[in-house]
Amino acid sequence: MSMYRRLLFMVIVVLLMLSTVIPVAVVKAQQSSPFEVVGVFWGSPSSPASVGPGMKTQRLTVALRYTGNEILAQLKAALSLPYCFIDSISKSSIAETIYTQTVNPQSVSVIYLTFWIDVDESVASGEYTAYLDLYKYEGDRWSPLGELSIVISIRDVANLVIEPSQPITVYPGYSNVTIYAKNTMGGYAYGVMIRISTPSQQISIFETKIDLGDVKPNDIVEVNIPIYIPSSTIGLLIPLNMEINYVDAGGFNKTTTSTVYLRVEQPTEPDVKIEVYPETLIAGIENTMYIKINSSASLIRNISISMDLPQQIMLVRGSSRITLDKLETGLAEFPLVVVPIGISSQRTVLQAYVSLSYRDQYDIIRSGREPIFFTVLYQPTNINIDIEPQTLAAGRANRITVTVENLGSLPICDAAMTITFPQVVMIRDFNGKWLIGDLKPGEKKSLEINIVVPSITSEFIQITALLTYIDSSYVSRSEGRTFTLPVKQYIGPRIDASIKPNTLVGGTYSTLHLTVVNRADRTLSDIVMTASPSGGISLIGSSGKWNLGSLEPGEVIEINLTVYADDVQATRTAMLMLNFNLIDSVTNEVKTESFSFTILITPRLKRELEVSVLQWTQQVLRVGEINNITISIGNPNNYEVRSVILRVSIPAEQAAQSALLAPDIYYVDVIEPGGRTSISIPLYLAPTYSQQALTLLMSLSYFDGAMTFTISKNAIFPVTLPPALNITNYAVTPAAVSPGQTFSVSLSLVNRGRGSAYNVIIRAAPSPLYTPLLGSETYISEINKGASTTVAFSFRLSAEVNASAIPPTPTTGREPPSMNRTFEGPSRPRNATQDRAPENITAIVPRVIILITYEDNVGRQYNMTIPIPITVVSAAGAAVGGAGITAGGRQISPILAAAIAVPVIAAISVGAYLIARRVRIRKT
Repeated sequence: MSMYRRLLFMVIVVLLMLSTVIPVAVVKAQQSSPFEVVGVFWGSPSSPASVGPGMKTQRLTVALRYTGNEILAQLKAALSLPYCFIDSISKSSIAETIYTQTVNPQSVSVIYLTFWIDVDESVASGEYTAYLDLYKYEGDRWSPLGELSIVISIRDVANLVIEPSQPITVYPGYSNVTIYAKNTMGGYAYGVMIRISTPSQQISIFETKIDLGDVKPNDIVEVNIPIYIPSSTIGLLIPLNMEINYVDAGGFNKTTTSTVYLRVEQPTEPDVKIEVYPETLIAGIENTMYIKINSSASLIRNISISMDLPQQIMLVRGSSRITLDKLETGLAEFPLVVVPIGISSQRTVLQAYVSLSYRDQYDIIRSGREPIFFTVLYQPTNINIDIEPQTLAAGRANRITVTVENLGSLPICDAAMTITFPQVVMIRDFNGKWLIGDLKPGEKKSLEINIVVPSITSEFIQITALLTYIDSSYVSRSEGRTFTLPVKQYIGPRIDASIKPNTLVGGTYSTLHLTVVNRADRTLSDIVMTASPSGGISLIGSSGKWNLGSLEPGEVIEINLTVYADDVQATRTAMLMLNFNLIDSVTNEVKTESFSFTILITPRLKRELEVSVLQWTQQVLRVGEINNITISIGNPNNYEVRSVILRVSIPAEQAAQSALLAPDIYYVDVIEPGGRTSISIPLYLAPTYSQQALTLLMSLSYFDGAMTFTISKNAIFPVTLPPALNITNYAVTPAAVSPGQTFSVSLSLVNRGRGSAYNVIIRAAPSPLYTPLLGSETYISEINKGASTTVAFSFRLSAEVNASAIPPTPTTGREPPSMNRTFEGPSRPRNATQDRAPENITAIVPRVIILITYEDNVGRQYNMTIPIPITVVSAAGAAVGGAGITAGGRQISPILAAAIAVPVIAAISVGAYLIARRVRIRKT
């Protein structure tokens, strides 16, 4: 073979290899068939069904309509199943069936082909396509009639099974048999109905039809079947037949059957216990007793409990006969209140009986009777008898108090006391008998008796008390006490008086507080007090005489005396005499007691009240906020001042933009000498307030004891008006700067705050990247509210800057700023140290840092930091710091490349062949 033939052969091989790479779609042509598909469904024509994943040996029916003209003796169909579908008989993916009846176009219109299919568990619900090949029998062979495609539908169907499959153990009587309906498939079962029946005539099923509603996929539903099982079925195995009806996901009614077996076993006697507690009772009081029944059986009925108590235990509340309809597993308690009576010994044992009868869960009647032993304890009473006071006074009437208290834990009834006095004592309004009545534990009762002890008597008097009562055990008892009381001799009446203050200020009205106390041990009656001042003080609004009435022992009465002290130049001593005339309640004699008090009168030192502002919010007032101002009022005098009134107001020219948020008048009743009081005043300044200060007008009036004074004082508060400098635009000229070149930066500022900005300093932060030419700082004394100004700086970019080494200007996720960018709001304050240049000049971000500081009208300072980016270019003009030019091309699709390569290679091959042929012709 020549070289050219070899070249042609290689080109053909390459073309064949490329043809295997490029995909070619092959469409299988469907042969025409004299049949058409009428329907495809699971089940039979009379009983269609739904089939789901994992179901085996399922009938698939294909309905075909014959449209041909010839008569077919037999018909064979081969169904090519999709993936995960296999023939139940051959276990292959092709299911075959033969229709043995004659297909006559005049008598047969629709025929049905049946296949038995297994569906794998991995199949998902949906529609699957299968191909049906039809053959007719001619002579001794099968001839094809064509191919048809069918669609097989798979649904999430339900499959209900009854559990448990093992026999269920039951016992005679009424019971609930629990079974479980389990949906083992992935589809819903709608309207599930279970019908229960049994061939046994001995048991009764109370609910033969149970509606479960809808059962979810893979769900388990508990079903309780109430039944009655007689004891004659013990040892038998009784079937319960279940018929389950429901509608599956395809809307088809489905019925399944199942059988559950009941194993009837001999019942054991239930564990039912009866308990009575407590077993220890206290005699004479109410004791709460509990009868408790505890059952471990599932259900007992017709329960009857009876309690037979001895005569010594009296039932107060509750019933000794208890009945219950039923009791499920658990316990029940029944309280009884009893009182042990007729108990005399400290410890007594009594016997009672408790009886129990019931019908157990197997309908068997059970009963029993048990003895119960109670221990009754008798607690002795504890009665306390006392007499107060423990000492009697001779020669006067004494009021004694006799007290009876039950200190024990048991009550007593019908208590009475007989009290005996010696003959020398005179008794008033008492016959010697006290009917006390009942006493509960801890209860106390008292009786007051008035007795008169003569002045000539012995040193002691003996009193006897005899108490009789019935204790809690209904036993009559008595207790006696003897009291020996000492007698003290008669002491006359005694009254005490004191006065405050002891110092008065001359030329003022003052109040003297007088305290009178009865120090005697008896009542003082008809007390008349007379006050006589001298030496420079006089009573105001009083005649100097007071009728005080009676004073009990230890009783205190207070009297306020209004006096006027004469105006003095030096300290003077004054006197106040008090005389008390009273009647002794024992002797009925008129007694007199006198008291003398020394009072100092000091000169009057008149000074005005001190009014000062203690504090206010942040030491300045802020507009648009509530400012709290505290006013302090002090009394520097040596006397108290009264009726203090503070009036505050704001000048009319300032009141339009400010407001007091509280009343403008404040009242103080009294300020003690050297005392001080504070008043808080909330003040609001409107946001439109434009003045740099606010004046608060204050007027103070007070009464110093002689006359009313009025003073006025004004307070001026500075008001802060914060400015707000905004950068409206900036510009860098030229737009691109090369190393060593001069450039300028200009800024436009506007004051959008509430006040003027003072001492404005605008400076460029130092950087090795550039050098200021005409200074790096500009000072502006004031920028008024709403005013604007423009500031410019000139710089020379460092010649040492390597433009290619400077990193790109960071944009923080946004477009690079324009050289004439307009700001919408104030720039964010920054710390100047954050913009300090690093040591390596190649790592510097190309920008100029502008620092701005200014003050408001009260000297508060504000700081701003503005970074302005610059664009640095090299000497050749290549921009640095902006977005570079990206070179690139479109990627050619591999498929497109292959498609282009085929004709190219073909053209090359043809050309090579022609060239080879031409050369060969020339050679020949």
